[in-house]
Amino acid sequence: MPKERTRHYKLVGLATVLVYSQAEMAEALKLTETRLIGELGRGIGLSYHAHPDATGNGYEFNEESYQDNIKVWDCYTDGGHDMTPKLGAGVRSDVCRICGHTRY
Repeated sequence: MPKERTRHYKLVGLATVLVYSQAEMAEALKLTETRLIGELGRGIGLSYHAHPDATGNGYEFNEESYQDNIKVWDCYTDGGHDMTPKLGAGVRSDVCRICGHTRY
């Protein structure tokens, strides 16, 4: 069950955010925590809200990253992202033509 966490953020100051634990994210994706950590580093589009260095207790995922990770993982495991390069305003991004995920 997600929990509310209040932290000081450099850009916004104190904020309370609903976060899911590393274990909850792994369970939602039907992965072990070890595999989740490995997949986070592969560059397929999985994201997190807070790194273990900041939490002292594993990755944390806010609502947006939690929901996006489920969508991205489903797309990835259903045959992989079909990432199409996009250029514009000096920024390069890739957009999955299947699920719409954008990676910069």
